[in-house]
Parts: sequence; C-alpha cells; structure tokens
Amino acid sequence: MNKIINFCIFAALSYSEMKRRTFSPGGIHPPQLKSTAGSRIIAVDAPVSIVLPLGQHIGRGAISVVGKGDRVEAGQPVAVAGPDGVSAAVHTPFSGRVSAIGQKRDSRGLPVESVSIDVEPGQSVADVDRPLADVGPVGLGDVVKAASDAGIVGLGGAAFPTAFKIGGCEGLAIDTVVINGAECEPVLTCDDAMMRVHPDEIVAGARLIKSAVGATRVIIGVELNKPEAIFRLQEASAAHGDVSVVGLQTKYPQGGERQLVQAVTGRYIAQGCLPMTVGVVVQNVSTARALYRAMAFGEPLVNRIVTVAGEAIGRPGNYLVPIGMSVAELLGQAGADLDRIDKLVAGGPMMGRVIEYIDGPVTKSMSAVLALSGNDAFRRRVEPCVRCGRCVDVCPNVLEPYLIATYGRLGRVDDAAEAGALMCMECGSCSYVCPSSRPITDMIRVAKYLIRKSRK
Repeated sequence: MNKIINFCIFAALSYSEMKRRTFSPGGIHPPQLKSTAGSRIIAVDAPVSIVLPLGQHIGRGAISVVGKGDRVEAGQPVAVAGPDGVSAAVHTPFSGRVSAIGQKRDSRGLPVESVSIDVEPGQSVADVDRPLADVGPVGLGDVVKAASDAGIVGLGGAAFPTAFKIGGCEGLAIDTVVINGAECEPVLTCDDAMMRVHPDEIVAGARLIKSAVGATRVIIGVELNKPEAIFRLQEASAAHGDVSVVGLQTKYPQGGERQLVQAVTGRYIAQGCLPMTVGVVVQNVSTARALYRAMAFGEPLVNRIVTVAGEAIGRPGNYLVPIGMSVAELLGQAGADLDRIDKLVAGGPMMGRVIEYIDGPVTKSMSAVLALSGNDAFRRRVEPCVRCGRCVDVCPNVLEPYLIATYGRLGRVDDAAEAGALMCMECGSCSYVCPSSRPITDMIRVAKYLIRKSRK
C-alpha cells in the first residue's frame, strides 16, 4: 500500500517538475508511440547459428583470437580489443563451433569482418537473476579493466567503448556521474524495460562508476513518460544519499549528452567539448547495469534488450536478444508479417538507420528493430526550401541546419566545416519540422563525411 501511495504522490508532482527539467534552446515534441511501454522482457529462443561482427563499436575493429573449427564456450572472447586506438572485445553468447572467419554482410548490407558460430543445441538466452552483490571499493583501473574484459560499449546507441570513456576521466576533476535514462526517441522502450526490471543493478553500476572517477554524486535522469521506471529507481536508490533520480520533461532530444547534462545539472557544455570538461561523465542505464554485472559476476556483454515494434509485428515487445542473432530470426520470433513491411529500421525513428539485409546480425548498438508500413515507410515529396527558419529554431546545438545541408549538397567542404557541420548530433529534429520535407539531416551527414575525408 505504501508503494501505491508513493507512486500516486510522484504522479501528482510530475507536472510541476516537468515544466522546469529540460534543456534549451531547441527540441521538438514528436508523438511518443511507445506501444510496448510496460511490457515484460521476453527472452528469445536460441538460434542455430550466430554471426559476430568484429567492428560493432566506435573505433578499431577487434582482433579475432579463434580459428575455424574451434569449439568455444558461452561467454568466451572470440576477439580482443586492438592494441592501438579505441576498440572493444567481442564474446560469444553460446557454446558452439566456429564455422567461418571472414567478411559477412551486416544489417546495412556492408561486408564486415566477422566470426560465425554454429550454436550447440539445448542452450537458452537467460538473464539470470542473482542477489545484489557487494563489489566493494573499486578504483578507476578496476572498472576500466572490467569494462574492457567484458567488451562493454555504450548501449544507448553510440557504442563507444566504455573502458575508454571512463578511463578518459583519469586526472580530471569529475564530481558528477549522470546516468541517462531519458530514452527520448519515439517508439523505443528497451531502456524503460531495463529500469523497471533491474533498477537495483543500475544503481549499483552507477555507484561503481562514481567510485572509479572520484565523483561525489550520481544523478539518474528519466523522462516523465516513464513513471514506473522512475518509481523503481527511486526505491532502489532510497538507501544511497549520493544517488538522486530526476524526472525530465518529455522532449526530444533530451537524451543527448549536452542536453541531458544541462537539464539535470544546469551546466552548459560548450560546442565541441565533452561532459568531462564540466566535471561530468555520462553513461546509459543499460551500460551501467552491464558494468555492474561484469564486476560482480564476471559477465561479458553478450546480449541486449531490443524493442521490436510496428504494425506488421504480431508480438511487439522488448526482447532479450543474443548479440549475433540475425534480424530475420528475431522478426520471426516476434511474429512479423514480412509481406506487410515496407521498411525496417535499426534504432529509433529519428536517428535509426535502414536495415538493408535482414540476415545481418543484431549488434551491441541495435536498440530496436522497427517495422514500418505504408505512409510511415516513405518520405513525402521534397519541395524547395521556403526559408521558414524552423530548422534553426529546433536545433539543440544552435546551428543553421539548412545552410550546412546546402553546403553538403554542393560539396563546399570548407564552408560546411566553418558553419559547424561536425557539431551536428544528427538528431533529425530539423528534418522532422521541415514543411518542405527536405532531407536536411542526410545532407548534413554528407557534409560531415566530406569534411572528414578531406582531413585524412
């Protein structure tokens, strides 16, 4: 009964808090369409084979340490982080035998170096619940090693190797750890499910990060359209005076690092700078939980929660999916009617990328598989720019998107760079509000590609 009363009190307070906890300038309010909110986490059946790309993270690809014909055990590393530059290890979710090492097509249809494994029958995709373990005092080196050994990357979609992100805080004055539970993308509910089901482990992981970087507090930011997640996290953190849970206005892109830090701390991160320049390190809720599991139980990152949704999906929900399982197999287990799907998207509708090859594998960065049908799957006809300035008004990074897009279309590399193309976070807000349906974000991506290519 006390839990119900506390939940109702929280709901009553939500409106006043919503009006003050957000970022400025910019942002949009697209329909949330979170039809899978509140759904349980569904473990898929183990596939007969998996494909593990060695480059499913930002940075250099991992280096294979197995050979064709080798038998591997569940949780064993099949590739280790490269010795030079940013990289992350890759582990197998299942025991089996390596059937091939070489290039396989990923979900974008691109050839990537991969390890293929035939899975031994009789295995399950289990997320074993264990009593919360006391990891004890940890230092920066302990957390960095655990993250590196477990192949943990940012699970919010960026897939930056966690060991390098936390390790980059060495010698810096970090006072705040911000845990990102905003999940501001429409449709996505995988982080919501994680927060509802595993709040204690998220808090434990956040406090391990806090200890490692020498911070004094943890702030967990969650949009107010996830009241149960906020309530569960508040319960889990009640005994820890160094952890607070903050409800945020439902606004896109609230989960961007610059925007989130401003919303929960009031600190402004200058263009081109990282959160650590203002004494903050940011991690996703699922990443924090994965780090706790790595330190407490030695678990590598071998699965993730994926939201599967769309009108053509017979059983939409949040699925616990082993890394390397094909998108086609996942769709099959979710009851998809492939004949009704006009477009598949990996990730959210705002920042996701089109899936070109459904036999490509689910990777560490794939937060969702969205099946779009009909008008939702196609762009409207592109019209000339009407100079309305809406894209400027909504840009959270205070850029002029229409101008950068024009420079990208014309190949004017220096002008695009001077206009701040590399500062664009590709959130898609500009394209969303454009009355002429111009692919502004896509043209900015072209500009960024040309700039980087010119600097090699």
